[in-house]
Amino acid sequence: MSANELILTNASIVLADRVVKGTLTVKGAVIAGIDEGVSHLAAAIDCEGDLILPGLVELHTDNIERHMMPRPGAAWPVRSAALSDDRELAASGITTVFNAICVGEVHSRSARSGMVAEIAQAIDDHITAGTLKIDHYFHWRCEVSYPGLPDLLDPLIGNARLRLISVMDHTPGQRQFVDGARYAEYYQGKFQMTDAELGEFMRTRRRDAELYSASNRRHVVEAAHGRGVPLASHDDATAAHVDEAIADGVS
Repeated sequence: MSANELILTNASIVLADRVVKGTLTVKGAVIAGIDEGVSHLAAAIDCEGDLILPGLVELHTDNIERHMMPRPGAAWPVRSAALSDDRELAASGITTVFNAICVGEVHSRSARSGMVAEIAQAIDDHITAGTLKIDHYFHWRCEVSYPGLPDLLDPLIGNARLRLISVMDHTPGQRQFVDGARYAEYYQGKFQMTDAELGEFMRTRRRDAELYSASNRRHVVEAAHGRGVPLASHDDATAAHVDEAIADGVS
């Protein structure tokens, strides 16, 4: 066994069509062999039946935001949060992540819209420094009911690590929040609103949806297709939503 060779044996190896109990040999950074059966070489590492599987791809996670705001009122530096996020994802078996960052927001108390460029810069800085363990890309989650969405999105559309754009609309009474009571419970708790503040908040969200959702959705769809970026849709709940997604070229 050479110095750059790794032998993992007695492992449950996940292949494209089956799982085999066997031995996987790595030479350098390349899988050199997969064999059924247990290796008796002294240098082989006994996996005791543990799984060996391809690295996972995470297309949609706002986990980095959780590291930036670990609890209400607490803020953590973005570069440190990005590093913690990277390590947690790697430990979960994820080797490629599409950091799903909100473009637009639903409440003035949310700091999300101001984070996008800062997060992107932090990731780029870590990549330049070689401090990340997994591959990081971006997925812009576009809140189409947000009045200022086009101005937020346009400077971000050319990001070199952008790989996915999605449209979402968190207006009360539709998609994720068809149940108005569930919507009220979620957002009142999240932003600590009084009943009067909640009522005004919901009226404003419905008004914004009427004024901006259709035109902003078109802007996002055209921006994605113009850059050749795959397009996704959030929380399609009806056949009409699916038809709309198909018409927009959602893949």
